[in-house]
This record gives sequence, C-alpha cells and structure tokens, in this order.
Amino acid sequence: MKTILFLSSLILSFSIAAQDTLSLNQLRIEAEKNYPNLKRKVLLEQTSEEQEKILRSNYYPQWELGGLASWQSDVTTLEIVPTSGNVPFSAADLFVIPEVSRENYKITVDVKQLIWDGGATRQARRLERASLETELSSLDTERYSIGETVNTLFFNLLMLQTTEQILTLTRKEFKTKSKALQSGIDNGTVAAWNADALQAEILALEQKQSSNSIKIGAIIEQLNILTGKTYSKNAIIEFPEPLPKILPTEILRPELK
Repeated sequence: MKTILFLSSLILSFSIAAQDTLSLNQLRIEAEKNYPNLKRKVLLEQTSEEQEKILRSNYYPQWELGGLASWQSDVTTLEIVPTSGNVPFSAADLFVIPEVSRENYKITVDVKQLIWDGGATRQARRLERASLETELSSLDTERYSIGETVNTLFFNLLMLQTTEQILTLTRKEFKTKSKALQSGIDNGTVAAWNADALQAEILALEQKQSSNSIKIGAIIEQLNILTGKTYSKNAIIEFPEPLPKILPTEILRPELK
C-alpha cells in the first residue's frame, strides 16, 4: 500500500513538473525572438552601413586604370637600296632599321579627386540615415503591436483559466448536492424534479466547460504561432507582477515618440 502511494505521488509530481509554465514576460521575449522582421532589422543596418561607406568614398581619390592593345595587319617598312660596286661597304653594314611591331600596347592611370560637389554627398548621407531611422521605427511599431497582441492573448487566457477553475468547483459542488438529493429521493423526503433541475444545471456547466476549453486551446495555438513554441492547453499561467506606475506624459508607442 505504501509503495502504491509513493508511486502515485511520484507520478503526480512528475506530471506537474512536466507542465509548461507561461509568464507574460517570457511570452513577449519569445514572440520578439520569433518575429521574422527581427532579422530584417539587422539586414537594414548592415545595408545602410555599406551604403554609408560607399558615399564616404566619394571624398577619396579615384584611381582608374586603363589599357589598350592593338594589332596592325600591315606596317610601314623601309628598304635600303644597295650601294654601287665602287663603295667597299653597304648601308646595311652601317645601321639596321628595326622592323615595326604589329602589336601595340598602351596602359593609362587616371587619378580623380573630388574638390566640391555642392553638398550632394553630404545630403545623400543624411537621406540614407533618415531612411534607416524610418525603417527601424516602422519595425519597432510592428514589434510593439506584437507585444500588445501577446498581452491581450495572455490576459484572455488567464481569465479563461480562472473561469475553468470556477466551473470545475461549481460542477463538483452540484454533483455533491445531486448525490444528497438522490439520497432524499430514495428516502421519499425530496421530490424527483429537484434532482432533474440540478442535473440540467450540471449539464449546462459541462457545456460551458467544453466551450471554455475550446477557447483556451485556440489562444494557446495563437501563442504558439507567435512564439514558435508548442505549449499545451494545460500549461500553468503565472500571474504577472504589478505594472510600474507610468506618468501621464510618458509616451510608450514608438510611432508617437
């Protein structure tokens, strides 16, 4: 008997430990990590940084290396006329006229230095930074919206689970009363219609529990989509800590700052 009780306690403890525990802060962090545009933010920052480097390079000297190769199908030649027999030597003995090459190569190096562009580069850099800030602000707004969605789902889930607990306790209480009524009916002290009315109440509670369970499952599924996790509808909800006091003038929404 002691062994059975020990095993039952062990199984119950393992079952409770195996259940997921959901906290509002945890869900918000997981939803932000799973947010697909988070990677886009990193890409935007990297792209803007590269564009900034390109624009700054306008102030650096520009080197241009050029080359040209040509081949002539025909070249000018100069023939040396042989001297008369009275001259002991010929012109060819005095000098040699080299043959002109049919291949020609030319390499050029051009250096350009920007002196003044009327502020065009500076303005382009300002526009690039402004564009990045606009894109990042838009992403922050979307991320804030996801946080609000998680808040709504979390508190709806908390309310539904509280309702589930109330319905479960009420149904147990009604079933206890039903047994007492049945005992009275068997003894002839209570009319049978009282038990029928109570049974109808129990049936209505079971229907509410079924509907409530479906709603809990739907919210858990939405949270799984947002966080990329696989929480079960039996997850334990951790009641959130009280929110800090916010001054009326403090603005939290990114698009209103």
